[in-house]
Amino acid sequence: MRGKSERTVVSALDSAKRAARFWMDYVAAHPKELAAERERLYCLSKVRMAGENPETTYEDFRNAAIKVIESGDLDAAFSLGPTRPLGTG
Repeated sequence: MRGKSERTVVSALDSAKRAARFWMDYVAAHPKELAAERERLYCLSKVRMAGENPETTYEDFRNAAIKVIESGDLDAAFSLGPTRPLGTG
């Protein structure tokens, strides 16, 4: 049986995965909405930091983050948290 903290971690991971899918669809419909892109990157980082595959490549993640940062949104720099390339085990 799982402890309370283990359920919380699983729930947070599931939420991050669902949010990433939402933001991916939102960004596809509104590509100029950089705040939405930042949220998508944040969710992908959360998924990766939990040890799961965020279903994006490091290069795609990096390019998206650079685009957001170059727009003047310096908070996006904090989304570059994974220590291993995205999409690898």
